[in-house]
Amino acid sequence: MIQTGTSDCFETSRYDRHHIYYSMFSKNPWHCQDRLKNSTVVLIGMGGIGSWITYCLAGAGIGTIIGVDHDGIELTNLTRQILYSEEDIGKTKVECAAERIRRFNSEIQFIPINKKIASIEEIRQIIRGANLVLLSADTPDSIHEWVNTACIQERVAWSVTGYIEMHGICGPLVIPTETGCSQCCTQSSSHLFQHLTEEQLELIQGINQQYQAPSFGPFNCMLSGFQALEAIKYLSGYAVPETKGVRFIIHSGTMDMVREQVARNPNCDVCGVI
Repeated sequence: MIQTGTSDCFETSRYDRHHIYYSMFSKNPWHCQDRLKNSTVVLIGMGGIGSWITYCLAGAGIGTIIGVDHDGIELTNLTRQILYSEEDIGKTKVECAAERIRRFNSEIQFIPINKKIASIEEIRQIIRGANLVLLSADTPDSIHEWVNTACIQERVAWSVTGYIEMHGICGPLVIPTETGCSQCCTQSSSHLFQHLTEEQLELIQGINQQYQAPSFGPFNCMLSGFQALEAIKYLSGYAVPETKGVRFIIHSGTMDMVREQVARNPNCDVCGVI
């Protein structure tokens, strides 16, 4: 059977293996690819997780990727940040990412924003009109709350990927008016540490006092692939994201996984007002 779509021959050959994959879900692959081509994703944080996600999304043909970061590249970044090389040390992450992505996939647009986020309003201006926001930055301290509020106000879906000590976090995918937001999540993460010894807890406390989050290249790759997969599901529509209203917590040592449902709170002072 001959299938028709709006994608041209270059796109069809480039994304051929992805098209076969979408077809396995009984979806029109050209329709899925066109949805990705017409999507805009904002990545806040272009480090060990954000750079991997960017690479995955660019490979999948996301039409516009906006990368936001204010840091320069350091030698210690190179264990986990795939878009950068030794020659890039001292340069800004977003500009190097832009150059790398332009050479990797000339059919998409990467927009670099070299900026230190300082308010909800700044985030609103950046994400306005986007289809999805992916957060992997952990500074400033209020960044999660700011992104959550900005995305709810702008009616833009968003998700987060990161660490809680040795655990990797992916989700929840927050969809305004459909799911709970991060403010609705009242579950504590303290249960993650109940199995740790007193010596391990003291070690964690010592690490935290250094104000440096842990980050490990292979685990970043896995978490980022997970998040990119969920983003492509959401944007293309070939499947319902497993992280929709759900936070996944993965232990990097044992690979044990916990799913936490984030129920929508109608009295939430962030998403309950829309």
